[in-house]
Amino acid sequence: MKKAFLNGYNKYMVIQSEFYKKLKVYLIRLIIDHCSWSYIRANDYYTSNIDFLKRLL
Repeated sequence: MKKAFLNGYNKYMVIQSEFYKKLKVYLIRLIIDHCSWSYIRANDYYTSNIDFLKRLL
């Protein structure tokens, strides 16, 4: 699925090689953002994001 998505995406916009080098940082930033709003509003979602963050780190 990942390959099919990236192939389709690259038809419209080229992904630069720098993106792959920074992907882990982008994911950590996204997860921290999700944790900041979900802590009070969606505790199950918060917990799953914390677990994902731990795996990334």
